[in-house]
Amino acid sequence: MAGASAARGPLAEDGRLRRWAGKPNAGWLILGACMVVAAILVLAWNGSTSLTIDEWPYFVDRSHWTLENIMRPTGGHLLALGMVLYNADYSIFGPEPHLPLTLVTIGFQCLVAGLVYAYARRRIGPLPALIPAVLILFLGAGWEILMSSAVLPNQMAMAAGIGMLLALDRRDRRGDALAFVLLACSIASFSIGLAFAAAAALRIVLERRELGLRRLVIVVVPLALYAVWYVWALKYEQGNFAASNIGSMPSAIFDQINASLSAVTGLFRVDGRPDIGDALILETSRTTALVFVAGFAVAWRILRGRPLSPAAWTTLALLGLYAVLVGLGLNEFRKPDASRYAYMFSVLLMLVSADLLQGIRIPRVWAIAAVAALAVSLVSNVAQMHTAGTFFESESELNRAEAGALDLVRPYVAPDFVAESGRGYGVFPYRDMTQPAVRYFDAVDRLGSPGYDPGEIAAASPDAQAAADRLLVSALDPSVQEAPKRPTGGGDAIPVLQPLALNGEASEADGCVLVSPVQPGATFALFHVAPGTGLAFYAKRPMSDVAVGRFTEGPDISLGPAGKSGLISFPEDAYDGPWKVGLTYTGKVTACPVSG
Repeated sequence: MAGASAARGPLAEDGRLRRWAGKPNAGWLILGACMVVAAILVLAWNGSTSLTIDEWPYFVDRSHWTLENIMRPTGGHLLALGMVLYNADYSIFGPEPHLPLTLVTIGFQCLVAGLVYAYARRRIGPLPALIPAVLILFLGAGWEILMSSAVLPNQMAMAAGIGMLLALDRRDRRGDALAFVLLACSIASFSIGLAFAAAAALRIVLERRELGLRRLVIVVVPLALYAVWYVWALKYEQGNFAASNIGSMPSAIFDQINASLSAVTGLFRVDGRPDIGDALILETSRTTALVFVAGFAVAWRILRGRPLSPAAWTTLALLGLYAVLVGLGLNEFRKPDASRYAYMFSVLLMLVSADLLQGIRIPRVWAIAAVAALAVSLVSNVAQMHTAGTFFESESELNRAEAGALDLVRPYVAPDFVAESGRGYGVFPYRDMTQPAVRYFDAVDRLGSPGYDPGEIAAASPDAQAAADRLLVSALDPSVQEAPKRPTGGGDAIPVLQPLALNGEASEADGCVLVSPVQPGATFALFHVAPGTGLAFYAKRPMSDVAVGRFTEGPDISLGPAGKSGLISFPEDAYDGPWKVGLTYTGKVTACPVSG
């Protein structure tokens, strides 16, 4: 009897597990737990970020509460609801703290995953639907959207669009009214709403015999309002689509499919340990063959399987229309395998997959294989979430340091000065602070500064300190001027003039400092110069190099060689930390303090 009981035990436990899994809320409980984990990871890896990427122009150029600022296009897109959200955050919290926008980003991350689950659950059941939902929840390959509040309008449009599809599933007046509102919100958030509108129109036409064509008002009115906006927005000359892209449309669609398959399979990660910028580039060469496999599977399902439902045709059309919209807008800055496109395409791909699998009984072995594939994919995608968090944390620190440096020397900055202009910025550091200083200071006066104070810059990482120094030198443009008449004696050296001679020696004389090498060859000497004062130098031979800096340990910014004498001075500001001037010289040099 004991053996029989032991034999039945696992079966009984399995039965209890199945009964629990069959409960209506079991899948939601599992997904909810995954959402908590995802939120913790994002906060741990991305919780102390600041304004990055597109958030800078939103803060500097779009933070006035005017109808034009809300409605004018960005890159050809209508981002009206996103602008309302950003401006509300800036008005309530200011540009710092940034945590409220991060929390909103997490909220939409979970909302989109939840909507994917709700959509798939109706078609393939509660437990199988967890696979696409959990994948989207942790889709680190789409890091631009998943880990950044700079592209919240994309998430807003996606969430509203999927909600619209779920509302159409109700097939009643309340559902249609909700679909109308959600479609309008999707279109007012981002251009993917246009694809949702066309797909909704297709579904209404396919269901016309049962529900009639009067439901087309759901689509017609929001599209008419968009058309009015589009005509108005033509004056901004921000055309997002290029007719020349039509010829390359097949390759653009192929590349998008390939990027999405790389994302969902987890095969997008590059090899080795690359720099942050390189690590964020999606590797798509490994999944090229899968594009053909996926195409064959979809074609087989359409041609050989049971007839597709109107909802399935709708999501297929939606995916195709989105791919075409992206393809029409591609250029040198918009690549088809960009992470934001991979994320959006993958979300739609999960909807299509759920529709195509509806009514198909999946063998247990395939279900186990799908769970195993999800686990493998999550390893890469969660790792990419961490990489993206590192990128945004680092980029935020650089931006805060540069903004703080700009605030520090505000009285001396030209109105048209641009913080990150004329430098070779790639993925990291990202060239996002491209607005004239006069507009930045206007936003600061209204909403506060996102920048570090000088003490925080001094305590920041060496990269952030170097970024602040680059901005200070770029904004103030210090140069070696003609030296005043050399002092002839008397007095003591001013204490703030502190020399440090490497491979040399220093001595005070007549209120100045004499530095000289202890052996032949070039010698470097570092001087601390208080803001509001200057440093004059005199030598028998020209300077090999003059370098300046303020927050870094040593002056890293070269002003180039100089003559036998010269003067370099710095304006007075609110920080008492000294400037650093490095002289590379041969022979003896006399350095003297010069009062402001």
